[in-house]
Amino acid sequence: MSSKFAYQARRPEQWQKAAEGNNFASPFLDQFETFKATESNWIRILPPTWKNPEHYGLPIYVHFGVGPDAGTILCEQRSGNTKCPICEAQARAEIKGEEDLAKEYKPTRRILIWLIDRNDKEKESEKLPKLWAMPQTLDQQISSICKDRRTGELYQIDHPDSGYDVTFDVTGKRPMIKYVAPQIDRNPSSVEDVYLDYVSKYPLPEVIRHRSTEEVRAMFEGINPAAVEREIEIPAKQVQQEVVVTQPRQPRQPQQEIAAEFCSKTVKIKGELFGCALAPHTDNIDCEFDRSLSNGNAQPEPVQQKAEPAPVSSTTEPSATASRLRSRFTTGGTK
Repeated sequence: MSSKFAYQARRPEQWQKAAEGNNFASPFLDQFETFKATESNWIRILPPTWKNPEHYGLPIYVHFGVGPDAGTILCEQRSGNTKCPICEAQARAEIKGEEDLAKEYKPTRRILIWLIDRNDKEKESEKLPKLWAMPQTLDQQISSICKDRRTGELYQIDHPDSGYDVTFDVTGKRPMIKYVAPQIDRNPSSVEDVYLDYVSKYPLPEVIRHRSTEEVRAMFEGINPAAVEREIEIPAKQVQQEVVVTQPRQPRQPQQEIAAEFCSKTVKIKGELFGCALAPHTDNIDCEFDRSLSNGNAQPEPVQQKAEPAPVSSTTEPSATASRLRSRFTTGGTK
């Protein structure tokens, strides 16, 4: 037995992620754990930690069933960032009267929250908060029971010191799944500082994975999305430059002959860089990424690795971050 080697154990979720593979597209950054609702659920919703929150959750729009692996991605158009190829396909389907297809492409509104999974069997000191894009209907039900109908008093369920756990059930199977019977615990509970420190370090707007228009289009059109290991990178100057098409598509020719006449858009697949094999064209013409650039001058840049968040550990002294978060809440007129 070696006395010098320090073995680093991985969490069960990391083993499970390796077993399932990384082909599934998620709207969140990979290093964060996500919550999966079961038949019976018991959670504690954590407070918001970004500036000027209006709710404990962050509204987002997502597209489900994208690509061969049926991934879930953020709708950048509804988020006010860039145009969305899936929303464009939805608009075309509506114009053609293809109602089922338009419904399939329509983004869904969800409420993103940080939570503590009370059903998690791990020790409290070893748990991490989990992300969950809660169905809007469930959020509305929970919000409605936060106000006492008789007295009008408000139960701030996400309060760090006097909030409440929430339970709810799940019935049926997809696509007929329903979230029912939400209830607030009778007794208030407090949240440990380690959880408040964690969600303060990772505010919800900063845990979302944003994708470029070209990457979403590649995934949506099935251009080997399971092999896309990083986002498509398009230099800002190329994005802003308008190209006016004055002639039809040019026939494909060897790269060395008309390299300057190719479309400038590129995509990286399995670490190999591919360029569009067509002449410069406008956005209404789809790119064809058949031109390998890995053997030429353009080499893919190294993938920037994101650091794995440190596991939650228990503390004995209150942290300054948690104290500031607790100070946001007032007790006057609330339970």
